[in-house]
This record gives sequence, structure tokens and C-alpha cells, in this order.
Amino acid sequence: KRVSLNPADGTLTLEIMAGREYHGPRRSASEPWVHLLIEQSMDSGFRIADFAGITVGFSLRLLYCTSFMSGDMFNPGLHTAQSPFYLFLRNTNPNSPDHNKCLWFGIPSYDWRDKRLTDEAAISWDVGTNMYIYAMPPRTVWGDILFTDHQWHTCNIDLKPCLEKAIADMRSHNQFLHSTPDDFSIASTNFGWEIPGIFDAAVQIKNLSIAGVSK
Repeated sequence: KRVSLNPADGTLTLEIMAGREYHGPRRSASEPWVHLLIEQSMDSGFRIADFAGITVGFSLRLLYCTSFMSGDMFNPGLHTAQSPFYLFLRNTNPNSPDHNKCLWFGIPSYDWRDKRLTDEAAISWDVGTNMYIYAMPPRTVWGDILFTDHQWHTCNIDLKPCLEKAIADMRSHNQFLHSTPDDFSIASTNFGWEIPGIFDAAVQIKNLSIAGVSK
């Protein structure tokens, strides 16, 4: 694993040689996988209710992603290389019946399995943290692009309407039935590689920000 920072423009490079980490492909969802993440905790939280809008933005470039998996080894349900950005959201409204319930809110980017970015959201259960993950539709974030062009791509989105859509979608799974976006706080963020397959990969990120507009 390698982490490097360009002091001239703040570009952070995250490089991971997962080909050296595995003795063979994962065979079940319960097996661990390789991570390389940058994280930031917000001790007092970042209350959604305090802001009229919250803009999340960053630029990303895939440098390379090399697979060491033959066709008979690869299972798309178990293996990939992906670089999502997550906000860890907690319901911090003490008057809400969903108080302290948490959600991983994902802004997807590169995923080795994607031949084209999808325009559909994805809801999954994270075994490691026993929480739901809501991943935004990546094409609504980035447009109809491919990260395999190895160019810089930039996202800039207002979190509040996205979170409204996320909560509505979660209710269809009988979750967060008593929550509104303003009930949540951003407790932490993380970005980087999750590689549950045999890949070597590198990605760059810069200009990462979360900017709130006060009410």
C-alpha cells in the first residue's frame, strides 16, 4: 500500500497492490478484504438541520486498475476494486423514534465491474458494521462517463435533496420510517479503496470539501 501527497496542489494518491495480499480469490462474503481508506471524524457532528444546503465536492482520477483474476475465478458478487466516498450519518434528534440509527451514505465512483455507470441507487447491508449502505446512482453524480479514460472527473452535489431521496428509498425497505434529513448529522467520512478481489490499483483525489450554507 502507498499513500502520497503532492504539496503543490494537494492531490492525494492512494495505491494498493492487492495482488500481493491474497493467496487466492475470496470464496464467501464473510471473508475479509483489502482496504486503503482516508477517514475524518467530526467530534461534534455536522447537523444537517443547521444548513439550508450542504455541498459535497471533489475531483477524482483513476490511474490504473489491473486484474489478476481469470474468468473462472471472478464472481461479481464477491470480487471487484472500487473507490467509494462515504458519509457516516447518525440520527441525532433525541425526539425521533429513530434516534441513534445510522446509515452509510455512499457517493460511488470507480467500480471495476461497471462497463457503464448506472442511474440506479443501490441499498445493501454491511456485514462488518451491521448497518445499511445507501449508494447514490453514480451517473447522477458524475454523468455518463467512464473513469477508465484516466482523466479528472469532478462531482459537486447538494446533499440535502440526495438525502431526502435516500430516506424515501430506505422507507421502501422498512427502514428509517420516522426519520427526516434534518434528523441526521454527519459523524465522519471516508474515501479510498475497497478491493475484495485480486487487483492492483491507484486513484487520485483532490479538492475534497463539505461546505454548508447556513440557514
